[in-house]
Amino acid sequence: MQFPLGGETLERITVDCRVELERERKQRLQTQEELEQTKRAKQRLEDENQKATHRIRIGTGIFTVFLIAAGIADGFALKTTQTLGESREGTRIERQGLNALRTFEVYSIDGLV
Repeated sequence: MQFPLGGETLERITVDCRVELERERKQRLQTQEELEQTKRAKQRLEDENQKATHRIRIGTGIFTVFLIAAGIADGFALKTTQTLGESREGTRIERQGLNALRTFEVYSIDGLV
């Protein structure tokens, strides 16, 4: 069987085809590697996203606990403030009573003399 193209031309076409095939093979390998890198990067991002979400949930829980504790502390502070006011009022009344007693003692002695 004889080709209309010369043997040299056929060899050159064969070489060109092999070169092109090798180039496409390398391109395919490079594309596959890039795909694998993309998959690994995507997995890392998903992992980091899960970690961040977990940390946010923990932080929200801690914040909630502190918020509740602050509310309880505020309640205690309010009760303490009320108790302090009552104590001050009791002290004021007690002083008035002592002053009245002293006044009574002074004037009652003058009345007896």
